[in-house]
Amino acid sequence: MQIFDDLKRSVVIRSEIKKIISLCPSITETLCDLGLSEKVVGRTKYCIHPKDDVQNIPIVGNIKNVSLDKIKEINPDIVFALKQENDKETIEKIAENFPVFVFDICSVEDSQKMIPTIGEICSIETSATSMFNQIEQKLSNINKLEKPLKYIYFVWKNPYMAAGKETFIDSHLSKYGLLNCIENYPQNYATLDENDFSQLDPDIIFLPSEPFVFKEKDKFELQQHFPDKKILLVEGEMFCWFGSRLVKSIDYVLKIIK
Repeated sequence: MQIFDDLKRSVVIRSEIKKIISLCPSITETLCDLGLSEKVVGRTKYCIHPKDDVQNIPIVGNIKNVSLDKIKEINPDIVFALKQENDKETIEKIAENFPVFVFDICSVEDSQKMIPTIGEICSIETSATSMFNQIEQKLSNINKLEKPLKYIYFVWKNPYMAAGKETFIDSHLSKYGLLNCIENYPQNYATLDENDFSQLDPDIIFLPSEPFVFKEKDKFELQQHFPDKKILLVEGEMFCWFGSRLVKSIDYVLKIIK
């Protein structure tokens, strides 16, 4: 099988998919939720969901630093990676010996497209179609806020950084009628300081549990800059994980923004 990945690279798969390595947590979770956990034979240490499925899957490194020796030892039929997370040079080295399909996920639509792609590659079209339709149904049933709310979604501190346009987080939150306060910033993830804070007027501020673990003290600190604003400590996975996570995250986000 020859297929082109999201980077327009030709990926040639010469055998039935029996051994999969996933280098991205959201992809690993989606593979397992599609019923492929027994074929996933390598993951990163950050691939922690579904817990019961991944605990017996060997770790081949972290997202940025993968062991090429471990991958060669496993001899996978396919490696799934993510443009936004995995090191380009490492992916190119893996691709010298094994098929590597790189996803580029910048929107909910990209996330949805990933599911049938996995279905085609791994010959599980029925399961993939079922998951795709389930998420599509949930998306279509979202009742957007009657009055749009402006938000800031922080991803880091020291320095403060927030998710901007052309990110999965921004695309995800737009589905609920939320407007990004930094939509005019040129960066996908913009660094913000006190001068920026004085210019922004969010209705709601999200402080997620990952990649930076925001806590009550951080909420208190930001409340000094935004004294009348709603600031929420939230589960980061529900906002930035894509793929099958949307089955759970849509209900979660709807509940907390009401």
